[in-house]
Amino acid sequence: PIAGNHELLWKRESPGVKEEYCNPACDRIWMEWLAQNPPFQKYAGNGPKAGDGDVVDDQSKLSYSFDRNGEHYIVLNSDTLTNEKDAKTGQPPIAWIPFDWLRRDLAKADANPDIRDTFIFAHRPVVSIDPEDPFSTIRPTQLKDTLRLLKSNKKFRLWSCAHIHAWDLQAIAPGKWQVIAGNGGSKLEDTWKPKTGTFFGFTQIKIYRSGRIGVVDYRRANPPGAQKEYEDSPVAPTAAKPSREITIKPA
Repeated sequence: PIAGNHELLWKRESPGVKEEYCNPACDRIWMEWLAQNPPFQKYAGNGPKAGDGDVVDDQSKLSYSFDRNGEHYIVLNSDTLTNEKDAKTGQPPIAWIPFDWLRRDLAKADANPDIRDTFIFAHRPVVSIDPEDPFSTIRPTQLKDTLRLLKSNKKFRLWSCAHIHAWDLQAIAPGKWQVIAGNGGSKLEDTWKPKTGTFFGFTQIKIYRSGRIGVVDYRRANPPGAQKEYEDSPVAPTAAKPSREITIKPA
C-alpha cells in the first residue's frame, strides 16, 4: 500500500477555492498501521528519518526500498512532510518527495552488481497528462532535478504511479518509463480522451528470468451507468481483458 494525497492531506473546498494542506497526524497513523501488518513490516524501515534533508518526521516506513530476485524496489511517499514552507500558503508544500534520500538510494542500487533493474512506486507522477491540474505531479520545484536523476541512473526502468484517474504509458528517456494506472474505479478524468475510449482496469508488470520486462494493461469497458465511477454500475462487471503486452526492456 502506498499513501497518497487522500491519506496524508486535508482539503478545504468552497466556491472558487480548492486547497490541500499536509496533515501531520496522518503520518503517525500510517506508520502504526504498517508496523502492525506483515508482510509490509518485513520490507519497510530503511527510509528517511527526521533531519534527513528537510524531512520533519520519521518517514522510514512511508518511503523505503528493498531488493528481491536481483531487482530493486523503491516505495516513495510523494506527500512527505517537509520543513520547507510554501510561499503562498505559509504551510509545508504538498507533493514533496525526499529527494536526497532517493538520490542516495538510487546510487547505491546502481553500484550494486547484483541488481539488474530499479522500479519506483509513488502516488504522484513525474510526467503529467493532465494540463488542467498544477498538482498532478510531484512538487514542480523538484521535477527538473528528479527527471535528471532518473534519466542518468543506469538501472532505473519504471516509475509506477496513479493520482491522475487515467491510464498512460510513456518513455521518460530511452529504456526508462512511466506508467499511470489510476483507472481502478474512481471517476475518470474529463481530460483523458484516448482514441479507443476510456476504460477502467488494472496493470501488471511482468519481470522475466531472461531480464525482459513487460507491461500488460487489463481493461474493463465502462458498464452502463458507470461512466463516472465504476461502482455506480447497476450490473455485474465484465471480466477485465489484457491488452497486448508492451516490452519496456530491452528498450
